Amino acid sequence: MKFFAIAAFMGLASLGLPAHAQLTTGGGPIQITAETLDVRNAENRAIYMGNVDALQGDARLRTDRLTVVFGQSQGTNANGLASPGPLERLVADGEVFYITPEQEVRSDRAVYDATLDTIIMTGNVIVTNPDGVITGEKLTIEIGNERFVMSGTEQSSGRVTSVIETSNGQ
Repeated sequence: MKFFAIAAFMGLASLGLPAHAQLTTGGGPIQITAETLDVRNAENRAIYMGNVDALQGDARLRTDRLTVVFGQSQGTNANGLASPGPLERLVADGEVFYITPEQEVRSDRAVYDATLDTIIMTGNVIVTNPDGVITGEKLTIEIGNERFVMSGTEQSSGRVTSVIETSNGQ
């Protein structure tokens, strides 16, 4: 029975995560690819390692390691196999890139909290877009509200640094 639960969990993970998790305002399934997948049913988590690439709509999360944390199992599926509970959290460690059509964000760690619909990126955060570059230590992204809040680095006395591209009228 345990083997079937693992097989069902791995099948779900390879097809995408529940649509209520959002890396972008459009939502939809999240497709994850990686070199290895370590499913830990007893811990309600799956750990993707090696060139991890998570895609949802027009958003992409690339990292070295991605841990997907699920809530308690919601029972069994139509085949009588155990299915994971709702997605609670995504934790990206190592070099992390969050890429949308508007910008690219780089950090050392990112945590998506499904309950809060928020991504918190920490450690050497660099945001680049056509309008410029912003650096800081912590970036909080409220997905549904499309709100971004950056906190400064210790090296900059807790200040955020921005370089804004301007048009010189030509």
